[in-house]
Amino acid sequence: MNNTEKKELLKESLNNDKLKNTKSNDEIKVWDCKELGSFHELLLRGLEIHIKNRNGGRKWKTRVLYLGNNGNGCPKFIIERYKKIVNDGTEKGIELQDIECIYNGLDSKNNAIVYIIPHKTVKNINANVREYHIRFPTYKSSEIMVKKSLMLFKKMGYNVKTKLEADIL
Repeated sequence: MNNTEKKELLKESLNNDKLKNTKSNDEIKVWDCKELGSFHELLLRGLEIHIKNRNGGRKWKTRVLYLGNNGNGCPKFIIERYKKIVNDGTEKGIELQDIECIYNGLDSKNNAIVYIIPHKTVKNINANVREYHIRFPTYKSSEIMVKKSLMLFKKMGYNVKTKLEADIL
């Protein structure tokens, strides 16, 4: 293979759409923001959380929270036992467009909790969508999670409220 053939192959591989960066404009904007770059990367990789058992009681389950999609490209907070490499839309979680309110607080045992509340209309349409109560080790860490999540939602174009805004409006 001579140099001209190598150059032709190189040009073809550079023009190949599969090898190009396929990030959406929203993702690129998020990476440009210095405050959200590492938080966005953390959500893409996933973090281990403790979530309130759906059946009630005092039990907490260990799960992985990560930012994925619903199979159709819509961003979604996915909460599963293990992080999946490819999202097919069957994962448990809540789509970002369905979140009405996110805030932090303390429960009766002084655990720092982040509450993710979906819109009421979404609950009526889809019974599988539910509120998420996520326990954090400190109140400060729960506060940071809420603050950074709100910044991320705003950057991505979603209107999510805090508890204070929900109570006033």
